[in-house]
Amino acid sequence: MDEIEHELSGFSFLKEEIGRRLKAPVRHTNFWGYLFLAIFVLGGLSVYIEWFRYGAGKTHNSEGIVLALFTVFPAVMGASAVQLVLDKENSPTRMAGLISLVLCALVTFVFTADPFEISKTIAVICGIICCLIAVLIWWVANGDEEMFRDTIKPYASMGGSKASGKLKSKQTDIAT
Repeated sequence: MDEIEHELSGFSFLKEEIGRRLKAPVRHTNFWGYLFLAIFVLGGLSVYIEWFRYGAGKTHNSEGIVLALFTVFPAVMGASAVQLVLDKENSPTRMAGLISLVLCALVTFVFTADPFEISKTIAVICGIICCLIAVLIWWVANGDEEMFRDTIKPYASMGGSKASGKLKSKQTDIAT
């Protein structure tokens, strides 16, 4: 075992990897657009509908909100954790994804099957916290994704990667 392998533990690697993945997409509008539209707006739609129904008096308990929260949470977190499990390069990343999957399943069961008769207020608060953690896991899982990086080609409207010489015109009376 060489010196580099000996010094780098899985925990050190995960700390650096998570930090890097959290910082990488911050400047990319594609990432923020997807996060807002796909994750918050469309992903959370069932929560917003149930919250509206409860606020409008169409339902008299918050069970629908709890169910919606614990449907959104495993959908976002589970998919993101599977992305981490499928990481071919780094076993600490795979293990973090596997642990996330197990915790996701356990928490979802506890709050939806309600074997401990947890109050709905606590369930809603925990559901919101779990959804925020799911977004964080999604962020880490997708922080390196190429499709979320902005592609900017400032010369694309000129027909090439850089301005090159005169423009050609078929009309002889127009100077270019």
